[in-house]
Amino acid sequence: MIKKLAIPYHKPSNTQIDKAGEILKKWDYKSVEFNQAVDLIGARRIGHMYPLNTFQATLRKKVRELWLTGKVIISQRLKRLDSIIKKIQRIPGMQLSSMQDIGWLRIVVPKISDVYRLKEIYREGKFRHELKKTNDYIMNPKVSWYRSVHLIYKYNNTKALEYNWLFIELQIRTKLQHARATAVEIVGAFSNQALKASDWDQEILHYFKLVSVLFSHKENTRIPEEYAHHSIEDILNEIIILTEKLDIISKLHAYRMAIQYIGDHKYKKRKTCLISVSWNIIDTTFYEESEIDKANSDYIAKEKEALQNKSQVVLVSLADIKQIQTAYPNYFADTEEFINELLDDTRLTDKFLILKLLFLRQTNKILSKNYQW
Repeated sequence: MIKKLAIPYHKPSNTQIDKAGEILKKWDYKSVEFNQAVDLIGARRIGHMYPLNTFQATLRKKVRELWLTGKVIISQRLKRLDSIIKKIQRIPGMQLSSMQDIGWLRIVVPKISDVYRLKEIYREGKFRHELKKTNDYIMNPKVSWYRSVHLIYKYNNTKALEYNWLFIELQIRTKLQHARATAVEIVGAFSNQALKASDWDQEILHYFKLVSVLFSHKENTRIPEEYAHHSIEDILNEIIILTEKLDIISKLHAYRMAIQYIGDHKYKKRKTCLISVSWNIIDTTFYEESEIDKANSDYIAKEKEALQNKSQVVLVSLADIKQIQTAYPNYFADTEEFINELLDDTRLTDKFLILKLLFLRQTNKILSKNYQW
């Protein structure tokens, strides 16, 4: 049975939410108004927890229908405060009350065919929640060549009317797409830049676009028009040049080695985790199901601190807490999956051998030099 919040949920009005959004845009984090706005946004986000839990229960049933049990990673998350603020600052006319990805659920599946099988099960099956929008970023990738399928639903539950105004986003992506997206977030996190929002150094953006094109070749999905007439060998040549020039692999490994784990990961009954990342230190706090209100309260307090010290904070929930590093590798700087996928291809052995040699050479540099982006 899915439990509601122990503390009754009170829906802030859209007018209140949009006014809070305007205050957050100014980024005056020392003002009383700003802190009150943060508390209001925190209340709005907390409301997504119950719908997310019901969506996850349904998703697991559909996974069993596809015989994918044990082959997928399912996780859910609330959008970070800094991401909310940057989004309303970046998109003209964006109102906080209409933001549809404050609460999202993600499933990572083995293959492209699994993505579309699951998408069709949701679109064609009986589902009481209203499908508001479908964003197929595999067929129509973003400018940064981020790839995934997003289904945006308006929650509808006659037994929990107070949540019916909320939107829930379901993200479906492959392991390959997840590896690339993870590497992008790792670089963005350590450089304190929104790389995935296409607001960063053009050369780095170009590198990850090339990687996305390479992975598109691997998965036989759409290739961007600008690269439609480039062979995979041409793409690899560019990746090899930029891998060496930007020292990509050694930096990713340096980020991974820099992380120090803090916290007790042995609690079997704890299903929610608060992660705080401050450059080279990760602080993790785990909560049992009965402690969800404390988790949300701690989350809001940590985010207020994060606005001042430029750290990153996220509250995550998993059915099996042992999967937390697999589902959220970007917060533990685990680059292994990305590097393995980048170096693994049998069609052009000589080109990938060059990449592997670069990988070995750049990895050796880590032992003698500290990298700063």
